[in-house]
Amino acid sequence: MKFSVLELAYDIAAYAECLPYEDFPEAYDEALYSQPARYYFDATYRERCTNLSFAVELNNRPAALVDCVLMDGLLRQYDFPARILVSRTLSVEYQSLVVSEVFRQFDAIASAHDIAAIEIEELTKTAHASPIALQCLARRSACRPGYSAIVDLTQSANDIRAGVRKSYKSLLNWGKRELCVKHVNAEIPDRQLFETYKELHLSVAGRVTRSEQSWNAQFENAVSGYGEILLGFLGDRPVAGMVVTDGMARSYYASGAYVRELFDKPLGHWLLFQAILSAKSRNRLTFEIGEILLGPDADPKIAQISMFKKGFTKNLEQRIIWRVPGAQAS
Repeated sequence: MKFSVLELAYDIAAYAECLPYEDFPEAYDEALYSQPARYYFDATYRERCTNLSFAVELNNRPAALVDCVLMDGLLRQYDFPARILVSRTLSVEYQSLVVSEVFRQFDAIASAHDIAAIEIEELTKTAHASPIALQCLARRSACRPGYSAIVDLTQSANDIRAGVRKSYKSLLNWGKRELCVKHVNAEIPDRQLFETYKELHLSVAGRVTRSEQSWNAQFENAVSGYGEILLGFLGDRPVAGMVVTDGMARSYYASGAYVRELFDKPLGHWLLFQAILSAKSRNRLTFEIGEILLGPDADPKIAQISMFKKGFTKNLEQRIIWRVPGAQAS
């Protein structure tokens, strides 16, 4: 039994393309771990981070893959906790050994770099502590529960709408009546419409927040069939925009921009509902609206956004978010 670690950095995209689907379905199905997402993240964040992504191989076969970058003192997957993808075809015993090798590499990274903490996300599937949990606990890591709103796209459109919060029905009707929704995607590769979304984003943000390379990556992903951009018009005026990124099985609500002076109107409700139905038409199985952060310590703005997201589904996917201390990791 021979383990080896491959320090991939930005070569992770080429390496991941060759992974067997039966071993690593998340690398293809999940929007945030797909090749288009890596392309976008690289274009957006390369100048702000150090890519320390790596793979663990067992007897020269891929056994684990970790997308991770060092940014703002944290080792994570850009704006998200890193997820450890372990081969599904390995036995439980071998998976545990592979996870141990992953954490040895985390230890080595923490020793070589100035890292405040390592943030890791794992899906909770059993009542027993996983190999990842055991490694995190051994390093005296803190953890918190995480929840993400997920829409089941295998339902009919009527059932999806029936799952929306009752108080949203009139808001959806307003949007259907008042907003004209336009799409930028593989069937409608409209660069001018995309530029309209870009201008809306700039107007809402009040400043330039992203490079031209990042915008180009977003457009290329959409028109290449890996998601879409939606724009909502009130009359002739663009007032709402939304970006959706696709994996093979899951779509992800990546970002939105809404005219602030019209916050008294339900600009996002109809747009998001249309994005969900559009993802269904692209044969995706689930639509991830995003993390739900509520409770007394939640930022009021984040809590308000979470309540908005939660109104579109009762299905919450549970996760554990680990924070491994950098000093103790080394």
